[in-house]
Formats: sequence, C-alpha cells, structure tokens
Amino acid sequence: MGHEQEWAAWGRYIYDRTTPTLVVGIPNTVNIISISTGAQFSISLGDNGVIYTWGNNTHGALGNGTTTGPLSAISVNPPAGLRWTSITAGGFTSFATASDGQRYVWGANNNNNKNGTDATGADASIKGVYGDGTTTSIYTPIVNNIQMPAGVSIIQLSSNGWHTLAIGSDHKTYAWGSDTYGENGDGGTIDPSQPIYSYVTTPVEVLVPAGVTFISVTASYYNSFAIGSDGNTYSWGRGNNGQLGDGASVNRNTPVRVGGVIEITKVTIGGQVTSGSINAVSGIWSGITLPHAPGDVDVVVEWTLTGIPQPSETLKYRYLDTFTVSFNLGEAPGSPPVTQSVLEGSKAAWPTTPVWNDKLFTGWYADGKPYTFNEPVTQSITLTARWEEIKFTLDPPSGTYAGGTTVAITPDPKQSSIQFSQISTGWNHTLGLGSNGRIYAWGKNDSGQLGDGSTNNHVVPMVVNTPAGVKYRQVVAGPNTSFALGSDNHWYAWGANTSGQLGNGTTTNQLTPVAISMPTGVGAYTQISPGENHTLALGDDGTAYAWGANTNGQLGNNTTISSLSPVKVQIPAGAFQFTSVSAGSSHSIATGDNGLAYAWGSNQYGQIGSVFITVGDRSQVPVEVQLPVGLSKSKQATASANWSIGIGDNGRIITWGYNGQNQLGNGNTVNQSLPAEAQLPASLTFTSVKPKANSTIAIANTGQIYAWGANTAGQLGNGNQNNQPSPVAVNPKPGTTFAQLHTGYNHTIGVDTSGNIWAWGDNASGQLGDNQGGSPGNLSLTPVSLIPVRLNITGITIDGLAPQTSPTYDAANGVWKITTRPHSAGTVPVSIAWSLAGVTQPNYPLIYTYEPPRTLPKAGSIPLHRLTGITLLLASVLASGLYSHQTRLTKRRSTRNKSQSNPVRAQQ
Repeated sequence: MGHEQEWAAWGRYIYDRTTPTLVVGIPNTVNIISISTGAQFSISLGDNGVIYTWGNNTHGALGNGTTTGPLSAISVNPPAGLRWTSITAGGFTSFATASDGQRYVWGANNNNNKNGTDATGADASIKGVYGDGTTTSIYTPIVNNIQMPAGVSIIQLSSNGWHTLAIGSDHKTYAWGSDTYGENGDGGTIDPSQPIYSYVTTPVEVLVPAGVTFISVTASYYNSFAIGSDGNTYSWGRGNNGQLGDGASVNRNTPVRVGGVIEITKVTIGGQVTSGSINAVSGIWSGITLPHAPGDVDVVVEWTLTGIPQPSETLKYRYLDTFTVSFNLGEAPGSPPVTQSVLEGSKAAWPTTPVWNDKLFTGWYADGKPYTFNEPVTQSITLTARWEEIKFTLDPPSGTYAGGTTVAITPDPKQSSIQFSQISTGWNHTLGLGSNGRIYAWGKNDSGQLGDGSTNNHVVPMVVNTPAGVKYRQVVAGPNTSFALGSDNHWYAWGANTSGQLGNGTTTNQLTPVAISMPTGVGAYTQISPGENHTLALGDDGTAYAWGANTNGQLGNNTTISSLSPVKVQIPAGAFQFTSVSAGSSHSIATGDNGLAYAWGSNQYGQIGSVFITVGDRSQVPVEVQLPVGLSKSKQATASANWSIGIGDNGRIITWGYNGQNQLGNGNTVNQSLPAEAQLPASLTFTSVKPKANSTIAIANTGQIYAWGANTAGQLGNGNQNNQPSPVAVNPKPGTTFAQLHTGYNHTIGVDTSGNIWAWGDNASGQLGDNQGGSPGNLSLTPVSLIPVRLNITGITIDGLAPQTSPTYDAANGVWKITTRPHSAGTVPVSIAWSLAGVTQPNYPLIYTYEPPRTLPKAGSIPLHRLTGITLLLASVLASGLYSHQTRLTKRRSTRNKSQSNPVRAQQ
C-alpha cells in the first residue's frame, strides 16, 4: 500500500478490532482512491484501476468466484484492456463501473437460504438486487444489464441490505430488490408477515412527491433516503422504531419528508388575527388580509411540529398605498389627459396621445427623462408633454428664372429630439424604445427582425410597425427575433420563427409585430427572454412558460417535445414561484423566490452547473445550480449561448459552461461544469451583467467597465480584435461615463450618463446605426455616435413640377440639395415630401421666387450690330415664350389661394 494513503479496517472479521488496523494484501505501490463498505465486507478502488476486496464472502461479494474468502484483501481485475472507474458496495453485492462505461455486478442476488432469518423470524430474502430480471447470484464480475426504461441511463446508484436505488438520466428515481417494508417506494404492499418477503427484479419508479426531483439517494437495509431538489430529506421503508424521522413509528411505502408534520395554528397580520387554510398539495398557507393603513407590518406565524408547539416566526408584509399620476400638456393648449389613480407598485397606463397643430409630440417626461409607463409607481408624479416643431428652409430662397440654381433644403432641427428610453441588442440588430412610445430598429433584417414589413437591413434607426392604438412600454431583442410589450399589456413578436419561438402558434417568420399567445388564467407576462430557438416568459403569477424548440428539454416541462404554444415550466420544490427567466441557445435558467438559481436543457458543456447532471447529458426539468462555497443565493442568473453567468449575493460574478472563446473570464479556454468566480479584482462588486453570444461587458460598483470573451470585431471596446481570456478594465470612450451597456454577437451599444448613445464593433449589417455600415468587413474599434431618429427628404416639387435634379443628401452639412429647372419669373409654391425614421409625414409648404430676366438697356446704349444673328433670334423667341407662359400662369393663379402657410402635422 502506498505511503501517501494507508487504509485501515476495523470491525468484525474473525477478531474484533477496537483500533484501526492496516489492511493486508494491497500492494505498496497502489494508492486507494475510493472505498465502500457492505454488510460484512469492504471494496476499494486503487489508482491502478484494480479493485481490492476483503471481509465476509458468504454471498460471493468479494468477486473471486467463490463464497469463501482469505483473511486479507484480494484483487478483482477489470476486463481486458479496461480499468475500474467507480465502485459501490451493497449489503452482500458489489457494483462497479469500467472505463468503457459499462456497469458490472457480482455477489448476492438470490440468497434467501444463506442468511437465516431476521429478528421477526421471517426468511431474510436477498432477491433481484441486480435489477436485470434474474434472481441468480454470480460470484465474478458480469455486465449488469439493469432493465431501466428505454433511453434512460443511471447517473447515481446506491445499494445496501436487500434493495437498490438509482437516479436516472430522466431525473426520476428507481428501485428494485426487496420491498418487504415499502423500501422501493412505489406504493407496493407492506407485508412483513409473509414467509418470503416481497421483491421485484427490475426497476420500478419511486413515487416522488409532486414538484420534487431527488438529487441524491441512499439505500439502507430496510429503508431508503433521498435529498430532494427542494433541499428537504425524504425517507421511506421500515419505520417501526421511528427510523424514518417523520414523527411517527410506522412503515412507509412512498417517500415522506424527514422532520415531521408542520401545522400552522395561528397567523396575525398587523396585530389582527387572520383566518386561512393550507393547500394539502403545496403545503402553502393562504388567507385574506383585513383592512389596514398603508405601510409595513409584522406577520406572526404560530406553528407546531408533529403536534409540538415551536417558537413563532415573524415575517414582513406591506399594505400598499395608492398614488396619482397626472399630466401636464406643457405649452400646448387644451385639457390634459385624466389623472390616474395607481396602486403602489403597479404601472400607469399610456393616455391618449395629445395633438397640437403642426407640433410633433415627442413623449411624456418626468424629472427630465422619458417616461415609459413600464415603471412601477412608488409616489405621486406629474408627467409633462414635450413637443417639437420641425421647419424647413430654402437657401437661397430665390434664383434665376433660367434655372440651374443649386438650392439647399435645411431641416430645423436636423434630427428629431425623440429620445431612446431603452435599448436592447440582438445578435446583429438593435431595438430602441422611443420616448413617443414607438420602437425603432436598425441592423440586420434577414428574418424580419426590424419589423418594418421588409427584409432589408437598415443602417440608421427606422420605425417598427405599430398595431393601431398601441404604444410600446418595453423592448427585448433576441438573436434574430424581437419582442415588445404594448400599452394593451400584450406582448408582440416579430422576426425568425422556424421553431415557433415567437409564440404565435406558427413556424412562419413575421415581418411585422404579431401578438403572442397567452395561457389561460395568466393576466400578463412580466418578462420575456428569447433564446436561439426557444423563448421563456414569466407570468404575473410567478409561473414560467416556454415555447419553441425542445430537443434538449429546454422548455423545462419534463419532455423533449417542441411546442408552438406556451407550456408550463416545472417549478422545483422549495421555490413557490420564479422571479426571473433567461433563455440560452439550448438551455434555460431561472431564479426562484428562494434566491436560488435553477437550470435545465442541454448540459453539453456543463452550462447547467450541477454535479447531478452529467456533462454531455441534459435535464428536462429545472435543477438547482450549485453555487461556489461561500455563496448561498443568486442575485442574477443568465443563460447565454452555451454558457451561463450569474451574480452571487456577495455581488461577485460567477460563470460556467462553454469557454472556447474565453467567455468564462477564467484566463483559459477550458469548459467549466460548476460555477466559479471570474478573475475580477477582489474589491469589485456588480449588480447586473448583460452578456450576449460569447462576450461580456459589465459595469462595476466603481463605474469602471470590465470586458472579456470573444472580440473578433472589437466589441469589447479595448481597441483591438483579440479575444480577452480574463476580465480587463476598458474605457471605450475616454471622458464618457456609461450608464448602460448592451452587447450583441459582435457589437456593443452604450448609453452614457447624459443619454447619448454610442456603438462599436461589427457594422457589417448597419447594427451600429451610424449610417456608415452595411458592408462586409465594416467595423469600428472606437465608439461612433448613433444617428437618432432621422429626418429624410424623399421628394420636392416646385410649382407642381419636379426640380431638374432629385434631392441628394449632403452628409457633411446635414442638408439636401436640388437644382432648379427653368421657370417663368415670379413666386411659386414648394412642397417638400419627408419622412421621420421611415414614417411618411405631411408635405411641408414653402415658397420659392424665380427672378425675372434683367431689363434690356435703353435703345442706343448698345450698338445694334452687337445684337445680330443667332443672339437676336434667341432673345426674340425667349421673350415671346415667356410672355405667353406668364399670361397663362397669371390666369391660373387667379383661382389659387396664395397663402403658403397652411399648418401640417408631423406623424409619430
């Protein structure tokens, strides 16, 4: 035996030992890396891949082909060319796994005559422990063909006494072997009076409590124990001496919670005793509050455990206040919208959009910032309307009647003052929520994700189609999808839909917003999180819903069946409801109201973050994410492409999953199956991170920006295109402090503390919104200014006729230019056709003056011989034509209103 690890044994074998004694028979060169004990024997695994056993061999558990054993350890060699990788000792049975992934077994499987009788005098039967449908005992290792359901593998196995337990890859728990006292947990008969005990030879499903999955199981002699996903311990089987710990002394043939029965006997809220009842299934007490003044009060809960009174618990409850939201039209005339009365924490409704002559309504503002009507109301507020008057001027306003004059058309202001109150980035497109309640989009549009009815990319923000009567409150960009919350409390979606990820019951891409399906009984979705091919939503009842692709169980409803309509995500026991959801490429993450994070779907790279889900496997139901030592809760948990990121209750960032592009921020490209801290300075904390694809940019509590991961287009803002293996402090625009950062696949949008929007990284599809992108290879390593809601002149007529040249944009001066055509002298009407972010506006009227020809010199002032030939002929013809045209023009104008100052109204 190696000097580093000297294993000793004590207990009963020929002679009892009261002090540790060295095990004899294991080579000195071998280090023992695992050991497991059965009823009267032991099995150990050496670092050489060989198993060593010793002890009682009456049932062949030592694996030497006999039922007799030596007084020292013997070796059990693996099959040729293999190594043993794991071991489990049963009561008188041994289990092992080889390096080829196969399970092996030997020892007791039918020994009802080998061990006499138990304390009751009944025959102590050991039958069916192998789980392969046989009751034949084998004394050397054979492949253990456990008859699990088709497609289900074993991820944990425990065997002791007369039965075996296992957790399957489907996250169900199975049992086989003895069932005399109900230890198989399938509700079978409990009848120890029978001369031969009850048993099964193939796995049966343990009846796990609703809403719970077992994450660890332990088989005892006549008992079974498990740890549930809710953090509770469960037991079943023999309980005549109270060994199940459920407050009773009876046998149980289905799992019961260890700890006894909890009963709530009295609840006092704010000093008032309140009646209520407990839901027998969920165990949740519910009651109705009595009237009380607004504010926080104590909730005192009196309870008993198995009939024994316990110290009361004091909780907090808040009686909500009611606030007013009033409106001020600013300088506009008329009556403001009706004042709203809003319950504390609820949201105000978008009022009717006010109208003021030719002014443009740009939004409702509070404290100088646009109000989205998606903010919970926490105090009485007054919202003030903002207006904008857009004018155009001509420079020069007159020119020669002969035409050829270059005229500049200048808008004032050159860009609209509509602000973006929220930004959200997809992989290659960006959405902005305007202060006027409209959505603007730019970048890639191959699936219709820009929502303007086309598949054309846009290099500047363009307005998304809006259902009649709807204003938007919130925007969420998916990889190639877009979602928005309307003022009617419906969510709308558009873009890619090949897997039904838009949730409208079809698999057809949508080029304009369509309403999402709502499950029966759900008033509203409070959150939407789009993944690559599936989408998660959080209902106002705290239930999570999912739709779209489900090949890896990412919908969390314990199936792999895709769905075009919402299905409920299974709520793990221990959490009453979910508080947030996040969809990745093929996995999902949510946080519960207990502060824990849960994940489900693909675990190909360890992105679920649990030792109970094998890397490369999947989970069809939520399982708890295992936080690093020292962390007890999660402030945030987010699923990205094939990796995950979160923030612990200490404000530190943790990452896990795929790491091929350094996205975990741990200094390497090694995948990580359990959460661990990113390599950030120890003094920093974070309240929010927003990763996308394989990059992360985060703002620390100091205001400093840190970035890491993929950087092929310079999206990290550190001035180069090299991937960043560990977080590094960046300053994308020196002198600017950023309040928000949003990352796309290869681009980043930043909003500074003044509300200005900057963008950097890939611009091949125009996703930077600066009017400079739209071609392959186009990118910016430094921030460029996003063009806000832009005015565009689309056409012009002068006296009803098009100019000699169409309007062309002069980007350097922010003006449009035309060249006039010949026209008779005089003042004529001009009509400017224009649009605002793609929305056509009423034509704007101006006037332009054609200057008449200069008066000819008096007779005799110019020698007649100077006006000869073709010159004299052309002058004569032109004068005649102008006279004739001027006569017709005068007659036509006699019936025309000469006023050119009619008001126009800009469309939002």
